[in-house]
Amino acid sequence: MASLAVPRTGAQGALRTVRNWAVSAIGKALSPHKASLARLAEIPLTVAGAGCIDAAAFCGNLIAGLVVTGISLVLLEHMIADDDEPGRT
Repeated sequence: MASLAVPRTGAQGALRTVRNWAVSAIGKALSPHKASLARLAEIPLTVAGAGCIDAAAFCGNLIAGLVVTGISLVLLEHMIADDDEPGRT
């Protein structure tokens, strides 16, 4: 029976490399949305409330849950929209 011996330092180094790559990739993906995420973080109870309403609608009916979730997402998008966006009056 053959066994594979992986040195601890090599495995930990590889894990750090993967973790650093993942953090970098997430940071790059979220960087254009920092303003929206900051606005969203300012209204945590509103977001939680919308989630509760959506969950209640899903408990009642699948179609109603999807409709309510769609409406909630549209409303949240308008709440966090940038007022200084070019082209908006």
